[in-house]
Order: sequence, then C-alpha cells, then structure tokens
Amino acid sequence: MSTFVEGLLIRAVGPDSFLDITGPDVAVTSFDGGVTFDADLNAEQIAAVRARMASRDDADQAARAHLSDLRTAASAADLTTPDGLEALRALLTAEADYLLGDA
Repeated sequence: MSTFVEGLLIRAVGPDSFLDITGPDVAVTSFDGGVTFDADLNAEQIAAVRARMASRDDADQAARAHLSDLRTAASAADLTTPDGLEALRALLTAEADYLLGDA
C-alpha cells in the first residue's frame, strides 16, 4: 500500500514536508519525477501534495491557490455583466502581479 504522486519537485522536500497533509505515520521518499508515500492517499491529499510540489514556498503556494480560485470564478462568470467583467479583471490583475513578482 503506497502512493506515487507524479510531478516536478520545485521545492526541496524532506521527511516532514507533507506531515500536515498525510499525518505523522506516513513515510515519504522523493525521486526524480515525484514523491512516494508508504500509504494510500485520497484524491484531496494527492491534490494538496501536487500543489506543494509545484510551488517554490508557502507564499507561492498560496498565490497559486488564489489564482486557481480566481480562474474558477472567472470561468463561471457571465462576462456580459459588470460582476463578470470584474471577475475577469481580478484574474488578469492577479496573474500579471504574480508573473511580475508583485504578488
């Protein structure tokens, strides 16, 4: 019983990098191309591990989560309304800030 989470490791990971996601009794081994856990992880845990792996640090992880939320809101918005245009503006502004290092 193990789970391999495939993905590029942007940040350095160690034995305690995912404790808040998996709990203290799950061992982790990192490899090129992903991380292996000695337990079966559920879909929510796998998504959280991928989000952590893909970010540079906690602040970057939070910024990426915020962008994802804004993207979801803009995708669901009616762009023919002021609220819809505001959702799109918020997404575009946050993306530009993130890319330019202003976030």
